[in-house]
Amino acid sequence: MDTALWVAIITSALAGIGWLFKNEKEKRHDVEKQLSEKKYEVYIAAIELFAYWVNCSRLNIAPDLNETADRVISISKELIIYGSDPVLKKFSFYRQNVSPQEPIKALKLYYDVMIEIRRDMGHRKTIANEDDLLGMFISDYKELRDQIIAMR
Repeated sequence: MDTALWVAIITSALAGIGWLFKNEKEKRHDVEKQLSEKKYEVYIAAIELFAYWVNCSRLNIAPDLNETADRVISISKELIIYGSDPVLKKFSFYRQNVSPQEPIKALKLYYDVMIEIRRDMGHRKTIANEDDLLGMFISDYKELRDQIIAMR
């Protein structure tokens, strides 16, 4: 067979393989983007739930238990599908170890969830600490800080 024909066949084959590779890479990128958007939504819901609890505490009212349960179940279902393993594990640990009788422990455990969320959303080397994150939500955080530190 003619060398020019072989060159044309090999070039065509390589171009086809290149096109398939590029096409698969673009599809994978699109799927990852969709997953990232869903992950963002569930992580926002988790942080909004925390803000809701803090706001209820600030206003000295009890959180609506039905609303809270619905939101926690919804977040849990979404985390199973879209959350990273570290976030899922921290949220599960939080759920299994939180108690209304230990609000300081609940704050500490939820802080751990928020740090994992930040890491998963691209802040792998985050230097945010309890003071930064909890202080954003709790106006009298400095008064609670010593109790939280004692839990380490």
